This record gives sequence, C-alpha cells and structure tokens, in this order.
Amino acid sequence: MSVELVKNRLRTLSEQVAKVTDEKEVLKAELEEEKRKREVCESEIQGLNRRIQLLEEDLERSEERLTSAQSKLEDASKAADESERAKKALENRSLSDDERICYLEDLMRQYNQTANEAERKYEEVCPFSFSSFFLSLSISCYTLIFVHTSTSCIRVIPLSIATSPSPRTALRFNSLSLFPQYLFCTTRGRKVLENRSQGDEERIDLLEKQLEEAKWIAEDADRKFDEAARKLAITEVDLERAEARLEAAEAKIVELEEELKVVGNNMKSLEISEQEASQREDSYEETIRDLTHRLKEAENRAAEAERTVSKLQKEVDRLEDELLAEKERYKSISDELDQTFAELAGY
Repeated sequence: MSVELVKNRLRTLSEQVAKVTDEKEVLKAELEEEKRKREVCESEIQGLNRRIQLLEEDLERSEERLTSAQSKLEDASKAADESERAKKALENRSLSDDERICYLEDLMRQYNQTANEAERKYEEVCPFSFSSFFLSLSISCYTLIFVHTSTSCIRVIPLSIATSPSPRTALRFNSLSLFPQYLFCTTRGRKVLENRSQGDEERIDLLEKQLEEAKWIAEDADRKFDEAARKLAITEVDLERAEARLEAAEAKIVELEEELKVVGNNMKSLEISEQEASQREDSYEETIRDLTHRLKEAENRAAEAERTVSKLQKEVDRLEDELLAEKERYKSISDELDQTFAELAGY
C-alpha cells in the first residue's frame, strides 16, 4: 500500500516537473520573442533617429537656401530700385536734353528769320552797284545787331544804321570812308557767327551723343531692371518652394517625433514585460529547483522504499517458505497423529 502511494507521489512530481518545464520553455520562447521585438524596436529607433538627423540636415540646408534666397531677393530689390532711380534720372536728363535741343532749334530759327529779314531790308535800301557784296556785309551787320553777339563789332557800325527811321537816310554816308569799317565788322561778325554756329553744332552733336548715351543707359537700365525682375520672380518661386519644403520637413519631423514617442512607450512596455518575464522566469527556475530537489528526495525515498520493499519481500518470501515448510510439517504431524490415532483405535 505504501509502495503505491510512493509511486503515485513520484508520478505526480514528474507531471509537475514536466508542466513546469513546459512553462519554462514557453516563457523562454516569450522572452526570446520580447528580445526580438526589442531589437526590432531598437533598429526602428535607430532608423527614425537617422531619418530625423537627415531631416534636420535637410532643414538646415533649406534654411540656408532660404537665407540665400532672401539675400538675393534683397539684392534684386535694391538693384531694381537702383535701376528705377537710374531710369528716372535718365528720363529727367533726356527731358532736359530735349528741352535744350528745342531751345537751340528755336534759337536757330530765330537766327534764320533775322538773316532773312536783314537780307530783305538790304534789298530794299541798297542802290549800289556792288549790291551782292554789300548785301553780305549788311546781312552780317544786321545779324550781329539782332543776335546780340560781339558788342565791339557793333560799336564800329555807325549808330544811325541801327536807329535811323529810314534805311535810305542811314545809308547817306561816304561809302569809301566807311567801307573798311564795314568790311572789318562784317568779316569779324561772320567769323563770330561761324564760330558760334560751329560751337552750336558741336554742342548739338554733343547733346545728340549724350542723348544716345542716355538712351543706351536707359535701355541698359531697362534690361537690368527686367533681369532683376526675372531674378526676383525666380527667387520668389525658389523661396516659396523652400518654404513649402521647410513646412513639409517640419510636419515630417513632428510626425517622426510622434512615432518616436509611440516607439519609446512600446519600448518601455516591452522593458516592463521583459522584467516581469524575467521575474517569472526566476520564480519558475526557483520552483523548478525546489521541485527538482523534492523529486530527488522523493526518488531517494522511493529507492529506499524499494529497497525496504525488496527486503520485506524477501522476508515475506522467507516467511512464506517457512510457513509452507511449517504447513508441510504440520500436515505430516497431522498425518502421523491420524495414523497414530487409527492404530490406537485398532487396538
């Protein structure tokens, strides 16, 4: 009866050990799975950190491009302002040159009108045979009077020529005595007018050159203004693109930070689960060691019981043999007694 109890106890302990071993294997598998998940999370965290670093670098490059675009935009704005100012200055200068040219043209028309009027008046008052020669002299003199040029030359001419109410009365003088004075006045006046005309032509040429230069500068300023406007438009487009990339990068960084927070929380929960699993594993290992110790003790007790049972079985066998021998002996004694009683009854 005690042997059966020991065997049942051993069977129960073996089942418990097998169950604990299975649970240990399951916990080991769970621990390995947790470790694998942790490694995956760590690799994901490293990848996210790398992506965040790349996005930060891209953000820095975008900020640098944005700063460069803003500086280029400021330079283009300054260049556009300078071009606009230069254009306005050239327009003002062109207007001033146009006014000066108009003034010179009016002055030349006045000169021509004065010369024509002097020629007409001379044709009316000239009775001399050398009319063509004196005509040029009188035209020069009258031209000198009307254009207010060389005052020294006017002084040579008698005042009656310019102030006489009648040209015929003004010409009543000794032609031979006044001819050198007229010749001197006319020659010098013609030279003065030629020099003045040449100076005016040179000034007109200079003004035309300045006008051409102003037009060229204005066209160049327009080209520069158009180029600055084009660069400004391109810079604005680049700026908008950089701002869009910057906003997208910031949104991506926020999203990655949220993912990183989620992964961090998962890592914390996995660490807690790993700690709990480690604690359970330690507890199970302690239980396994206890059960193993108890199993060894039970096995020792079972072996001792088996030895005791073997001894008892041998003792039982010996006693059974002795009992059988005693029974046979008792039977033989009984048979002898029966035979003896029978013999005694026969007598």
